[in-house]
Amino acid sequence: NGKPTRLLEGFLKNRGLTRDDIKIEATDRGRYVFAHLIKKGRKTPEVIATALPEILKNIESPKAMVWNHSRFRFIRPIRWLVALFDQRVFPLDLAGIRSSNRTRGPLTGIGSEFRLRTGIEYEQVLKRTGIIVDPEKRVKKIKLGIARELKKIGGKPVIDEELLRMISGMVERPLVASGTIDPGYLKLPEPILIRVIRDLQHCIPIRGRKGIKGRFLVVLDGKDSMKKNAIRGYEQVMKARLADAQFYYENDLKTGLEPLVPQEKDVVWLEGKGNLLEKTERLIKITAWLGKRYPVDLERLMRAAYLSKADLLTSLVREKDFTPLQGIAGAFYARALGEDRIVAKAIGEQYLPKFAGDRLPETDIGAILSLGDRIDNILAGFAIGRMPSGSEDPLALRRQAYGVIEIMVDKRIEVSLKEMVEFPLSLYPELKGKYGPVLGLFRERLRRFLIDQGFRFDLVEGIIDVCDIPYDTLIRARHLTRFRRRKDFEVLVIGQKRLANILKGIKTVGDVEEHRFCHETERALFRIARNAEPEVMKGVKNKDYDLVLKTLIAMRPTIDRFFDDVLVMHEDQDLRKNRLALVSYVRSIYNRFANFSKLTGGEDAQG
Repeated sequence: NGKPTRLLEGFLKNRGLTRDDIKIEATDRGRYVFAHLIKKGRKTPEVIATALPEILKNIESPKAMVWNHSRFRFIRPIRWLVALFDQRVFPLDLAGIRSSNRTRGPLTGIGSEFRLRTGIEYEQVLKRTGIIVDPEKRVKKIKLGIARELKKIGGKPVIDEELLRMISGMVERPLVASGTIDPGYLKLPEPILIRVIRDLQHCIPIRGRKGIKGRFLVVLDGKDSMKKNAIRGYEQVMKARLADAQFYYENDLKTGLEPLVPQEKDVVWLEGKGNLLEKTERLIKITAWLGKRYPVDLERLMRAAYLSKADLLTSLVREKDFTPLQGIAGAFYARALGEDRIVAKAIGEQYLPKFAGDRLPETDIGAILSLGDRIDNILAGFAIGRMPSGSEDPLALRRQAYGVIEIMVDKRIEVSLKEMVEFPLSLYPELKGKYGPVLGLFRERLRRFLIDQGFRFDLVEGIIDVCDIPYDTLIRARHLTRFRRRKDFEVLVIGQKRLANILKGIKTVGDVEEHRFCHETERALFRIARNAEPEVMKGVKNKDYDLVLKTLIAMRPTIDRFFDDVLVMHEDQDLRKNRLALVSYVRSIYNRFANFSKLTGGEDAQG
């Protein structure tokens, strides 16, 4: 109404602005208030001197340390600090250290100092000491070293870009060498070997034709003369860790998985939400319900759900170094103990995807198991009051809900989000009345998923307003995106907007009564709508959305004639109600595909 909201008043106050400083602009998400602020520039050294300590202070690290009176936390003690702008040292204080133009070589030769005249010299000066400053050049040298070693010993390295980058950040003078593994440990499951070699030792496993070889690569930091001693140290530590893993593994096989399930009652699953056995029992019920809606082998699914959390009680997974193998351990234990191959694989897939872009479950049973687990996790989070709010999401419920959407799309599961939430919610009496917020989280994640696929915000809004089957929304978005490029797109949108505008503020309408028609255009619109409805329904059922859009476009000329010839808001109440019912009926046919009134494009259609 031309008046600032309380939110806008706060916006103006916080920034010292007046109403004259703002303007309203249209965006893909609607009309927004914008303010253009101008901040006066400062000299570069001044900006850096102010910003850099704050940036370094806010770097997150799981193991930051404090080592002097400044109480500054960082991953390692800071020994010296170089800060140059052109040829000048600019003053910078960090962790009790004052900046200078002097740097040093490798820590093993800490006594050697080098004076820098300009920042440009930095890389070349350190290169003389063997230090490679440029991370890309370090990565390149490591890759060459890996290739050279593999020529000698054969096999393929088990390494990805993330591990390569991490290793390159741990060394200044990369040197690739190889070590050996006691053959007796190669009988351990491959995930255990990779966990020890790669994740715990930061070395590179090598895969041969029959699995992990008895050799590994390590990226050292130093000279060739250090190789022998360094490799011996790596081999000794690796042997100790593999011996521990073998002990846990063999003991766990003696116990088995099934006997551990009743013991889950003694393990707290989530503070305030019962024990692990109760979690398993809910998971069985949820997956059974889902399994009937997405055809899978229910016997295998129930077996996988029953055993899914047992590995959390194994000696191996309870040892903190191997806790990340949860699920994976359940899979290789299940196979070793004679469980069905598909059941074992599903147990190993229950936590997928673990992060954005991670792989999805391959088996249908694994997908249903993952869905059930995530849905239960989300409902439990709501039950104990740990639901997402603003930037806070302590239990990562948004990420888990996003995973639900990804799996449903990947497996083309024809279940609406509304239906998917209803049954699991009945297992949580304390969430009575919370249906709306829970469904809202899933719908918001569906919206985010579609936008991440590159679809326009308004198009997404128009589709999820009438459909919340994730895979179906994706197909509709693809069709509508292609259709949007056509000239008759506006024809379709304007036709729908004319219908929507005339119904604004109308809460209820009755059924259409043909005997009340008094104009031929009314009869024509009703006739074409009745003919279009089965075609649209057939197209929606078969996902033939080209047919749907073609049918809807064909209705537009008759809709236009109707509005040209007929006064909907007639003074005769019976005529008005019947014409509103007709408009509502026609609009409902459009809404079988999308709410086009939410799409941008076309003129401001008048009723």
